[in-house]
Amino acid sequence: KMSGATIHYERIFTNSEIQELEHQIKFLMGKQKEMKSHVKEEYKKLQLRLEKELMDAQNDGNEGLTKLLEHANDVSLKQQKLADDEIDKDMLLLKEQIEHLANLRYEKDYWKELELKGVLGQNEQPTYDDFVVDCEKNFELAKEHFDKKMRHIFKGLDNEDHNLIVDYLDQLSTLCKEGELPIEPREPQKDGEEFGLRSCEYGTFIALEERGTFAQTEDFDENNCYFTIEVIQPDESKYTNPLLALSEERVALKTAHGKYISATEQGQLQEKDSIGDEETWVLLYNDDDDVDKFAFKSCFQRYISVNNKGKVFQASQIKKNEWFWKTYPDMLEAIAKEIAEKRAEEERLRKLKEEEEG
Repeated sequence: KMSGATIHYERIFTNSEIQELEHQIKFLMGKQKEMKSHVKEEYKKLQLRLEKELMDAQNDGNEGLTKLLEHANDVSLKQQKLADDEIDKDMLLLKEQIEHLANLRYEKDYWKELELKGVLGQNEQPTYDDFVVDCEKNFELAKEHFDKKMRHIFKGLDNEDHNLIVDYLDQLSTLCKEGELPIEPREPQKDGEEFGLRSCEYGTFIALEERGTFAQTEDFDENNCYFTIEVIQPDESKYTNPLLALSEERVALKTAHGKYISATEQGQLQEKDSIGDEETWVLLYNDDDDVDKFAFKSCFQRYISVNNKGKVFQASQIKKNEWFWKTYPDMLEAIAKEIAEKRAEEERLRKLKEEEEG
């Protein structure tokens, strides 16, 4: 707008909005420092362990293992430097952004504000509290990814499986690289995939009952124990970081009745005809034992769970009873054999106890 010889323009951002962005970036810098400290400490532990393993290999005269461990140690040092450099680069960029925003509060430069708007996109600017929550999730995922790779490396050292160690070290180079959130890669769920859900704790299967409720069974029934997965595409507009939408995979579970497993606010499970919030489950994934396990979180922040009394319900916390294995047709014969052997052993122990008491 022009008034006389003076040019005025309407602000795209208010000073308070710009100040809010500054606070968000400062919080992000704090999380980056926290991550850098954590990564440095974990690499220090790894290097001490590698040095010990290397000394043992040299004392044993094992030249092949010595070379491998020397290489692993070199890779470890390089990866630590790479992680440090990437975080430092991000920190420098964030510092420049804070200076840029501070100047923008006083310069009132329309074109710079327009450029900032282009960077932020059309989504509404998140509040500081929402940003903090989203940022915490982001960094917890990054930390979980890094720690998981470290656990695999130490497990390889414990099991003397040295050939895998360098591979895992190479995978750590993705940490914070090019500003990407390092999410543990895994195959996405296949829409329409059919499987049973077997409890990791009890070895029982979730079964659909005639009245539309659920119970546990030791004997797999193809008519009642199979569920079909339907993948629900994420609404990325709900996330300040769209990568979190990709990491929180959502599914629905269709029963043999053609209905869906539904969560109730009271912590029970039932069937419903269509998919809504109560029929949408966040799929959680765990392979710490090198076997894929899955858990299902409802919109009430509870988890599909089983107990030792045959019940199927929702639990408020995720522990051993909330993890399940997917079961496919080609696994049923081996599982049936495992169950038969378990029952035979239980019967043997029962008879032995009777004889001792008799």
